[in-house]
Amino acid sequence: MHGIKLDKTFLSWSTLASSGRTDHFLATAVSLGHSLGLSVTAEGIETEAQADRMRAAGCDTGQGYHLGRPMPADELTRALTSTA
Repeated sequence: MHGIKLDKTFLSWSTLASSGRTDHFLATAVSLGHSLGLSVTAEGIETEAQADRMRAAGCDTGQGYHLGRPMPADELTRALTSTA
């Protein structure tokens, strides 16, 4: 195993998220992953606020519609080469 993924449900605990209490849980989960030598990916990032929280928690990578929509490999290749 090389990494762990934090499910999007950790971002949708609206009551806890509004109080900031999920941030402690997220930081602890990321710290645990890192202490085991694993990379940590956050799934389900749909807003800038969620992306900010994941960065603050120390996640290595993120996935979600806010960061990019799913697309076929050939479209991804074109998108990457057109910006280079």
